[in-house]
Amino acid sequence: MGKLGTKAPMCNDCCGAKATRRPWRGKESRHKQSHIRRPTHPGEVVSVDQLESSVPGFIGQMTGRLTKQRIVGSTIFVDHASDLSYVYHQTSMTSEETLKSKLAFERYALSHGVHIKHYHADNGRFKDTLFTRDIEGKGQTISYCGVGAHHQNGIAEKRIGDLQRTATALLLHAQRRWPDAINTHLWTYAIRAANDSRNYAPTNEHDISPMSRFCATSSVPTIQNQHHFGCPTYVLKKELQDHKKIRKWSERTRVGINLGYSSRHALNVSLILNLQTGLVSPQYHCQYDDLFETTTGTQARSIPTSQWQYKAGLSAEKPELTEEEQAYEDLWDEQSYEDYYSSNEGEEAVSDSEEEAVVDKGENEPDIYITRSGRKSKPPERLQYDAQACLLNWDEHEDQESWSEQHLLSFKASSDPDTMYHHQAMKQPDKEEFMEAMKKECQLFAWNHRQWELQ
Repeated sequence: MGKLGTKAPMCNDCCGAKATRRPWRGKESRHKQSHIRRPTHPGEVVSVDQLESSVPGFIGQMTGRLTKQRIVGSTIFVDHASDLSYVYHQTSMTSEETLKSKLAFERYALSHGVHIKHYHADNGRFKDTLFTRDIEGKGQTISYCGVGAHHQNGIAEKRIGDLQRTATALLLHAQRRWPDAINTHLWTYAIRAANDSRNYAPTNEHDISPMSRFCATSSVPTIQNQHHFGCPTYVLKKELQDHKKIRKWSERTRVGINLGYSSRHALNVSLILNLQTGLVSPQYHCQYDDLFETTTGTQARSIPTSQWQYKAGLSAEKPELTEEEQAYEDLWDEQSYEDYYSSNEGEEAVSDSEEEAVVDKGENEPDIYITRSGRKSKPPERLQYDAQACLLNWDEHEDQESWSEQHLLSFKASSDPDTMYHHQAMKQPDKEEFMEAMKKECQLFAWNHRQWELQ
């Protein structure tokens, strides 16, 4: 709008998120000659600064019990030549986490054929020995701004302010139209969505997007893959994605929250937050309500109650559920924690008749029977790590501190479903018989070995 000389339409969300003081004097011309040579190739000079937030940021996971770790800040990298920015979220503002952000950015740049040569930063964590030692070891250089002279690192400071204001506008827009599901703890995904929209769109100074200039390519992302942050997203059920059948006349989708692009998938794959479980998964078969039309009026009745805030530990008040939703929760309470927090929702197709049932039985498949908890018996399997390459770097799977929404870590452990945990066995009606059997087994072991005495 500004480049064409026309005024943009008024938006109350943008006014509330980007309002600043009116200038009382003019600034010098932007085209004034400077003695500093402007970089011409990506990677020549990169400005870096950090953003801290008093509001803890939500960390998404694909499977497993929801973590209590939170995002407390971010490191922002801005390439001078291409104007591309890179955001890395951190669970702490230590030197180790700051160094991880530098390594992540350099891996990202190297994947696009760019080598980083020089950094420009302030006198924060970037002057620590751990950070400077890594720069010297890679033959890079770094320069600093003066103490208290943050204007000397104005490129990174300005980018942080722009991203923060845009992310606030995205959050306010989504929260005012869907207050039951959107809250400020999603700022980590909002600031990433703001950064992605800036990297993939032309600017007032250039007709080519920063991503295209950074990669030295003429390809332009399609606008069809850009959807509003936090909008309701209708995801096709897993049975239909796997070419299975479901019950007739039943709903074919579930509602989730769009959190933006997946950093390691194609641009037509989005991260979707499940309203019931609080799990995040990359989905392709989606329909997006970019205008939030289904969150108002009679259509809002079909959207389930948002429970992810309570299950993630971000809200102390348990939401009030309808009878149907409470029955669904009671059904999941009978399952193990692994099944409850698994993202593989509805693995088994439900049919109206025997003709619609999908049964795949092989000759070597063991007999399947129904256990007392109502689950189908499955053969025991070894521990499996289900880590998505799009959400996790290959060298970070053993570092639990590196969990962040950028590198979502998912662990999936499967075992014999008939073997219960102790807390599950204590909830069964035959609890007394189970305790008596344990006591007899311990006494028998003590009698055979006679090495210790049961207290």
